[in-house]
Amino acid sequence: PDDEVLAVAYSATANSVFTGGNAGVIRKWAFTGSKKWEADYRGHEDAIMCFAVDANFLFSGSADCTVRIWETSQGYELKKVQMHSASVQAIIVMPDTGVAVTCAFDGKVIVWDPQVGRPDVHHVATYEQAEEFRALAYVDFP
Repeated sequence: PDDEVLAVAYSATANSVFTGGNAGVIRKWAFTGSKKWEADYRGHEDAIMCFAVDANFLFSGSADCTVRIWETSQGYELKKVQMHSASVQAIIVMPDTGVAVTCAFDGKVIVWDPQVGRPDVHHVATYEQAEEFRALAYVDFP
């Protein structure tokens, strides 16, 4: 399909690679075997900017200011979250807790618990600056 790829993620649990781009569609690709397209995940209204993977869950951040959480084995949307007022640029899911951290062009880094399986999310903290945020990194020091 014609779509500029802006984000890529690998899920060991799903044994798949996910791609997203300007069309706002997430594509699931088989990582082994056929290595072909398997499914489209639709819901975002603008470009897919970033991904994070946590076991069976795929988090997608978009220029539509939302993060969507997807269940990867069956391919359905679990939750739509809007915590930012500008394009979401990066997502990290903390490996030990499942807490998500997102940053956006609104100058905010937001820490939140996705509470998968519940309709709401729990806001933990917000950090703000005058400039846009473009990237996040997580380092686990022993």
